[in-house]
Amino acid sequence: KWTLGFTGRPGGPDFYINKLDNSAIHGPGGQNQHDISEYGDPCFAKVVDGFDVLEMAFIEPTYHDDHEWGWFFEDPIHIVHAKLLED
Repeated sequence: KWTLGFTGRPGGPDFYINKLDNSAIHGPGGQNQHDISEYGDPCFAKVVDGFDVLEMAFIEPTYHDDHEWGWFFEDPIHIVHAKLLED
């Protein structure tokens, strides 16, 4: 939950923020529509602050569930600032 993922489809590259644990869908073996069944979208970061901003973003309209891009926002939301933290 609250991880930042990277995808190159459909016409990406695009980043996405996981609102829940979807490793079964986006992890190895979850992308069965591809020639390589082990293919997955890498999650490479974790959101640690700004959850209130994310909650406001996630109420924005998305395409309908029966649409090919059912989880995509109708109007893209751009990440304009991110900060890398050291361990």
